[in-house]
Amino acid sequence: MTDEPAAWNVVVTSRHGVQRRLRRALAPALRLRRTEFRNVLVGWTPDHTALFEAVAALREQRPQLSGWLGTMIPVTHTFAVLPEAFDAQVCREAAPLIDALAGCTFHVRIERRGHKGVIHTQASERALGDHVY
Repeated sequence: MTDEPAAWNVVVTSRHGVQRRLRRALAPALRLRRTEFRNVLVGWTPDHTALFEAVAALREQRPQLSGWLGTMIPVTHTFAVLPEAFDAQVCREAAPLIDALAGCTFHVRIERRGHKGVIHTQASERALGDHVY
Protein backbone atom coordinates (compact mmCIF):
# COMPACT_ATOMS: atom_id res chain seq x y z
CA MET A 1 0.00 0.00 0.00
CA THR A 2 1.21 3.46 -0.72
CA ASP A 3 1.45 6.27 1.81
CA GLU A 4 -0.02 8.78 -0.62
CA PRO A 5 -3.71 8.58 -1.55
CA ALA A 6 -4.39 7.55 -5.13
CA ALA A 7 -5.79 10.16 -7.50
CA TRP A 8 -8.65 7.71 -8.01
CA ASN A 9 -10.68 5.41 -5.79
CA VAL A 10 -13.26 4.01 -8.21
CA VAL A 11 -12.66 1.75 -11.22
CA VAL A 12 -15.39 1.63 -13.85
CA THR A 13 -15.48 -0.63 -16.87
CA SER A 14 -17.60 0.12 -19.89
CA ARG A 15 -19.02 -2.11 -22.56
CA HIS A 16 -17.02 -1.97 -25.78
CA GLY A 17 -17.64 1.11 -27.92
CA VAL A 18 -19.66 3.13 -25.39
CA GLN A 19 -16.98 4.57 -23.13
CA ARG A 20 -17.67 8.18 -24.17
CA ARG A 21 -21.44 7.81 -23.67
CA LEU A 22 -20.88 6.21 -20.27
CA ARG A 23 -18.56 9.03 -19.17
CA ARG A 24 -21.16 11.64 -20.14
CA ALA A 25 -24.01 9.73 -18.50
CA LEU A 26 -22.13 9.35 -15.20
CA ALA A 27 -20.79 12.92 -15.19
CA PRO A 28 -23.43 14.21 -12.72
CA ALA A 29 -22.24 11.63 -10.17
CA LEU A 30 -18.59 11.02 -11.02
CA ARG A 31 -15.94 12.58 -13.23
CA LEU A 32 -14.19 9.74 -15.04
CA ARG A 33 -10.97 9.69 -16.99
CA ARG A 34 -9.53 7.12 -19.34
CA THR A 35 -6.69 4.78 -18.49
CA GLU A 36 -4.16 2.96 -20.64
CA PHE A 37 -6.45 -0.08 -20.54
CA ARG A 38 -9.28 -0.55 -23.02
CA ASN A 39 -12.74 0.15 -21.57
CA VAL A 40 -11.34 0.96 -18.11
CA LEU A 41 -12.02 4.34 -16.50
CA VAL A 42 -11.13 5.74 -13.09
CA GLY A 43 -12.56 8.47 -10.90
CA TRP A 44 -12.47 9.80 -7.37
CA THR A 45 -15.28 10.20 -4.86
CA PRO A 46 -15.22 11.22 -1.20
CA ASP A 47 -18.11 8.84 -0.46
CA HIS A 48 -18.53 5.47 -2.18
CA THR A 49 -22.00 4.89 -0.71
CA ALA A 50 -23.30 8.24 -1.95
CA LEU A 51 -21.78 7.54 -5.37
CA PHE A 52 -23.51 4.18 -5.71
CA GLU A 53 -26.82 5.72 -4.65
CA ALA A 54 -26.39 8.49 -7.23
CA VAL A 55 -25.57 5.97 -9.98
CA ALA A 56 -28.66 3.92 -9.04
CA ALA A 57 -30.77 7.08 -9.44
CA LEU A 58 -29.14 7.81 -12.81
CA ARG A 59 -29.89 4.25 -13.97
CA GLU A 60 -33.58 4.84 -13.20
CA GLN A 61 -33.54 8.05 -15.23
CA ARG A 62 -31.53 6.58 -18.11
CA PRO A 63 -32.16 2.82 -18.42
CA GLN A 64 -29.65 2.54 -21.30
CA LEU A 65 -26.92 3.25 -18.74
CA SER A 66 -27.21 -0.36 -17.55
CA GLY A 67 -26.19 -1.53 -21.02
CA TRP A 68 -23.14 0.76 -21.09
CA LEU A 69 -21.84 0.09 -17.58
CA GLY A 70 -19.73 -3.00 -17.02
CA THR A 71 -18.61 -2.85 -13.39
CA MET A 72 -18.08 -0.15 -10.81
CA ILE A 73 -15.61 -1.08 -8.08
CA PRO A 74 -14.75 0.98 -5.00
CA VAL A 75 -11.01 1.01 -4.33
CA THR A 76 -9.62 1.31 -0.82
CA HIS A 77 -6.02 0.15 -1.34
CA THR A 78 -3.61 0.49 -4.25
CA PHE A 79 -0.05 -0.59 -4.93
CA ALA A 80 2.34 -0.55 -7.87
CA VAL A 81 2.45 -4.01 -9.44
CA LEU A 82 5.74 -5.83 -9.91
CA PRO A 83 4.71 -8.44 -12.52
CA GLU A 84 7.55 -10.85 -11.80
CA ALA A 85 6.63 -10.99 -8.08
CA PHE A 86 2.87 -10.43 -8.32
CA ASP A 87 1.65 -13.44 -6.31
CA ALA A 88 3.88 -12.71 -3.31
CA GLN A 89 3.15 -9.00 -3.58
CA VAL A 90 -0.65 -9.35 -3.65
CA CYS A 91 -0.55 -11.75 -0.67
CA ARG A 92 1.56 -9.26 1.29
CA GLU A 93 -0.73 -6.36 0.39
CA ALA A 94 -3.85 -8.36 1.33
CA ALA A 95 -2.53 -9.36 4.77
CA PRO A 96 -4.00 -6.35 6.66
CA LEU A 97 -7.45 -7.14 5.22
CA ILE A 98 -7.60 -10.81 6.20
CA ASP A 99 -8.88 -10.35 9.77
CA ALA A 100 -12.09 -8.83 8.40
CA LEU A 101 -12.85 -12.20 6.74
CA ALA A 102 -12.61 -14.26 9.94
CA GLY A 103 -15.57 -16.63 10.14
CA CYS A 104 -16.83 -15.61 6.69
CA THR A 105 -16.96 -17.41 3.39
CA PHE A 106 -15.14 -15.78 0.50
CA HIS A 107 -13.97 -16.24 -3.04
CA VAL A 108 -11.06 -14.60 -4.82
CA ARG A 109 -11.20 -12.99 -8.24
CA ILE A 110 -8.34 -11.18 -9.89
CA GLU A 111 -9.22 -9.13 -12.93
CA ARG A 112 -6.07 -8.43 -14.83
CA ARG A 113 -5.51 -6.01 -17.67
CA GLY A 114 -2.05 -6.20 -19.14
CA HIS A 115 0.92 -8.42 -18.29
CA LYS A 116 -0.45 -11.24 -20.46
CA GLY A 117 1.77 -14.29 -20.14
CA VAL A 118 3.53 -12.85 -17.09
CA ILE A 119 0.72 -12.79 -14.52
CA HIS A 120 -1.38 -15.95 -14.73
CA THR A 121 -4.81 -15.01 -13.39
CA GLN A 122 -6.07 -18.44 -12.25
CA ALA A 123 -2.78 -19.36 -10.57
CA SER A 124 -2.69 -15.97 -8.84
CA GLU A 125 -6.28 -16.40 -7.64
CA ARG A 126 -5.40 -19.81 -6.18
CA ALA A 127 -2.29 -18.44 -4.49
CA LEU A 128 -4.19 -15.56 -2.92
CA GLY A 129 -7.11 -17.80 -1.91
CA ASP A 130 -4.73 -20.28 -0.25
CA HIS A 131 -2.97 -17.42 1.55
CA VAL A 132 -6.23 -15.93 2.84
CA TYR A 133 -7.57 -19.34 3.87
